[in-house]
Amino acid sequence: MFTRPLCVEELDPSVTKYNVGNKAYNLMCMSAIGLPVPDGFVIGIGEQGSMIEILSEFELYELAMPVSVRSGGAVSMPGMMDTILNVGVTRDNINELFDDEVFGKDCYRRLIQTMSTAVFNIPAELFLKIERAAIDFYIDDQLSMMNKIVELYEDIFESHTGFPFFDDPDQQLFRAVVAVQSSWNSQRAIDYRKSEGISDEGGTAVIVQQMVFGNKNEYSGTGVVFSHNPNTGKPGLYGDFLPMAQGEDIVSGYKVPVAIEAMKDDQKFRKNGKQLQTFMSKLLRRFKTIQDVEFTIDNGVLYILQARKAKCSPRASIRSALSLVNNGSMTLSEATDMVIDSLPFQGNSSINVDDAKLSRIGFGIGVSDGEVAGFIAIGKDAALQMKNENKPYIFCAELTSPEDTELMRTAIGVLTSMGGRLSHAAVLARSMGKPTVVGFESMQVCNDHVIIDDEIKVYNGSQIKIDGLTGAVYYVDE
Repeated sequence: MFTRPLCVEELDPSVTKYNVGNKAYNLMCMSAIGLPVPDGFVIGIGEQGSMIEILSEFELYELAMPVSVRSGGAVSMPGMMDTILNVGVTRDNINELFDDEVFGKDCYRRLIQTMSTAVFNIPAELFLKIERAAIDFYIDDQLSMMNKIVELYEDIFESHTGFPFFDDPDQQLFRAVVAVQSSWNSQRAIDYRKSEGISDEGGTAVIVQQMVFGNKNEYSGTGVVFSHNPNTGKPGLYGDFLPMAQGEDIVSGYKVPVAIEAMKDDQKFRKNGKQLQTFMSKLLRRFKTIQDVEFTIDNGVLYILQARKAKCSPRASIRSALSLVNNGSMTLSEATDMVIDSLPFQGNSSINVDDAKLSRIGFGIGVSDGEVAGFIAIGKDAALQMKNENKPYIFCAELTSPEDTELMRTAIGVLTSMGGRLSHAAVLARSMGKPTVVGFESMQVCNDHVIIDDEIKVYNGSQIKIDGLTGAVYYVDE
């Protein structure tokens, strides 16, 4: 079985993104220029292995449980394939792996939830409802709260699958690897490749990496950061940071992050913020394009988990290309290629609206540039109906998930009540060139209408306008 280590002093010339995937290749590049990358190995694209073979590789690279198991095709497909964290944690080994029982059980319940939703298609809402209820009920007793959450999560898993959650770390690892490989053929991944012109051939590599924990203690956290504003192209760090959290907490949008700038004002993370600035400069020199970076701080130690070419608006690509040429990071020819690559941006068939009929109803966070007006489609059923009727609709939801990809693609814009600048809706919509506003917190999403500021009701099929730069949301008086 073809595998390679992730942490290297020099890049092996035989390694390319076509045999180890874009994510693993970039991890190796980062390791070679001295950036801190968690230890691990990659199973090459198209490689299949038995449980014994996979466990042999695990032992060869001298990893210890728990680990993360991630996908990585030759071309980046943000959010389209599965990631499974905390693999190797069981009910029986929590006290062996972790000094803090509450922290250990938090990792275990996250594993149950991710395996359940990613591998067995159990609805995520079932787990989120339990977590919210437990937080409200067990206000001052964290251990009792985690015990109850774990118990109920295990019950959900068994009631849907017919068997108890895996209590063998080796079985967990094998299942996770197979699940990540299989996610290449998920419908959302197939649809994404079709829309982006990516070949179905090959498959995905699988990255097995030592876990680092952003949820370990008050000196830990996780974040996503860009080297430039992906909406406007302004140079400087742009992103979100979430203390005491793991990566999926930011992407899911269920927890509210703080702007990346807040790190420099927090004594616990000021040093890490300065390190991050230095690392981003190194990445710009190495890859010569706007960088999209995921990082975790584990008990004060900063690790880079991923770096890739950022999905940006055309405006951002042009402005950032000019700044990179001016500071000597890239040639004019390289800048031209970068801008051209960003231009599969499609114009949106917005409704023409008389400005006199617009009533501003609030502001969210503008994350993908452009202004559009259309019919509000609240939830998947309404969006699907309007899609079939060829109506220019703005997809509206609390949050989006990878399963909403096709409905977002056929929408002219996206509006969510939750989520931050790096939530799933923000990242995917930006890559599609869809004007998008997220985090419109004054909006309550109901079945067939939304309520703004507890008083204004806007029903399915009404006309609204959104501004993906300023975050403004308008009602159109008909």
